Amino acid sequence: MSRKRFVLTRRADDEGPGVALTAKQSGLGGGRKLVVRTTGRAVAADIALVALFAGVDRAPLTRGGAVRAALGRSTRLLAESQA
Repeated sequence: MSRKRFVLTRRADDEGPGVALTAKQSGLGGGRKLVVRTTGRAVAADIALVALFAGVDRAPLTRGGAVRAALGRSTRLLAESQA
């Protein structure tokens, strides 16, 4: 997806059908808005996870983002040890 739009899915199991929640962020500063659309039956925990992931930086959760984050941390650590 993108930085402002993501999809959270829960697979079907013995207790219930699966669900897909699509979240889209818009706005800046205090006027930020989150629109969530569901496909399937969402429970409160699904909606809470979407709200949580909307508030955190999801870039390090991808493979490329994890590599960039690790390189950035090691560079900062090296710079701090040199000072």
